[in-house]
Amino acid sequence: MSDERDAIEQRMEDFADSDGTEHEPEEFDPASLGPDIPSIETGESAGASADADEMAADVDEELARGFFSAVLLANLGLFALALGALLAYFRGQYTLGGGAMLVGTVALVRTYWLVRKHGGSG
Repeated sequence: MSDERDAIEQRMEDFADSDGTEHEPEEFDPASLGPDIPSIETGESAGASADADEMAADVDEELARGFFSAVLLANLGLFALALGALLAYFRGQYTLGGGAMLVGTVALVRTYWLVRKHGGSG
């Protein structure tokens, strides 16, 4: 019986020593899926420095302020309208929900006014 055991141990050692890759598939390369990603030259590789200060100088300060104000007001307006509707419908808090919906409506009207002021189409 010890001969059998020795033979099994020998086979296990041989298997552990072997690489075992002849029956295993190759490693999967996720980059092989999909199309090749095109590259573009930006910044110093294109011969021009693309500093944030230089790019920021190209944008009118009033236009940038109007843009960020409009984004903030639009987010506030949508949030307040949705929250107000949920409070009124699901919790029956009509005063609080109505107030939130009023704040949301005012914020969205102000957003519309800002976009029209800065030449947005609509």
